[in-house]
Amino acid sequence: MFLDNEINKLFNNMKERTRFINIFILGKELNNSQKKKKNRCWFWAGISLIIYVGSLLAIYQWLAIKFNVSLQILITGKLSDLLILTFIITSPIVLIFFFTLNNIASIYKVPTKGISALHNHLLYTEFRKWLKNNYISDDAVWNYVLPYVAKQKEIKNQYSFGSFFRDFLPSISVSIPVAILSMMVAILIADPEAKRMGEEAFNIIFLTFVITMGVILIYAIIVYKLLPSLLRLFDSTGSYQKLEYLIYAYFFEKEREERWM
Repeated sequence: MFLDNEINKLFNNMKERTRFINIFILGKELNNSQKKKKNRCWFWAGISLIIYVGSLLAIYQWLAIKFNVSLQILITGKLSDLLILTFIITSPIVLIFFFTLNNIASIYKVPTKGISALHNHLLYTEFRKWLKNNYISDDAVWNYVLPYVAKQKEIKNQYSFGSFFRDFLPSISVSIPVAILSMMVAILIADPEAKRMGEEAFNIIFLTFVITMGVILIYAIIVYKLLPSLLRLFDSTGSYQKLEYLIYAYFFEKEREERWM
């Protein structure tokens, strides 16, 4: 019970230290000079967004005057066109946002640059601080903390969001294209006009291929990008997995320091 409470305290401290607002907005661990650089990054991000939104409004006004294109026409158009338009509009905003975050992450004095490297560095330093403040020896970490963390990770992984999505998403990625193909074949059989058109078969195969690739892409994004982020927020399995990684990193660093001494 004592070990469980101490580890939960560690998780809370790690979560608080790596909050987005603390790292990228407030910059609590930055000095005054570094905070000025951080504020400058957000200033230029705001200027870039204003210029971008102004350019979009100018293009919209030009289209409205030149081709009589209204916002209602753009919204109520084909779904594929709407998705492409949304992707084109939001991509520069996402790029500006991540470029700003990377610039702010580079302000922190860490061995490796990047958002993930900064996040891992803060977690590691918080773990070292936890060991020092609680007077936990290396033997205790290896013989008690690490086996406990590995066991908790194994137990929680059986009922985690990750295990659910890993079992659920592959069946969805297969069933959706098959269902759409079956529906299209049924329409072709029921419609004599479409049945006589051989090119419709090619369109069905091509559309099914595009849908399948789209589902596979969405599945990859969810599993490898979105799912780990959700696990860190809503699932304690990710916390135990990260702590296990930190423990191994800690002993690796200790071994390297001893060899160089």
